[in-house]
Amino acid sequence: MVELITLGELIDTAIAGEDAARKVYLGFTHKFIDRPDVSDFWQTMADDEAEHGRILSRVHRRVPAGELGTVVDADLAKRANRLKGLDIHQLVNSVVNLDDAYRIAYDLESSEVNTIFGFLTMRFLSADESYAIISATIDRHLLRLAEFSHTFGDADQCKRIAAIA
Repeated sequence: MVELITLGELIDTAIAGEDAARKVYLGFTHKFIDRPDVSDFWQTMADDEAEHGRILSRVHRRVPAGELGTVVDADLAKRANRLKGLDIHQLVNSVVNLDDAYRIAYDLESSEVNTIFGFLTMRFLSADESYAIISATIDRHLLRLAEFSHTFGDADQCKRIAAIA
């Protein structure tokens, strides 16, 4: 059975999910500190996650107080509850090479973190504002990851870029 949550809890969990992703990427900056190009890439990804958290905080302030206690549907609750299970230290410590970091980032960006972010911005911000946010932040953020292999090489090349233990 799914543990139901309120809209306020959903937003808080989404903010925490963005912060967890930010911390994972910050961990990657340290894992590749000897490669400034790689470290800078992960810092940019972390900065994007911080911006996503600020956007969700703005969403939280815009939701009428009476709606924050509304129970969200079971699917959203299930997705949010999965976010609570992110183990930042385990994810960062599991990275042996750049390919490992990329795979974790890909999984994070394909996870509930972005699904819930998109739902909340489209639901509680104006259409123009949510479009601007998605095109200016999410699209650019995902494009960075999509261009990863052009920047750092294919999986075999990335496996040769070792992380610091």
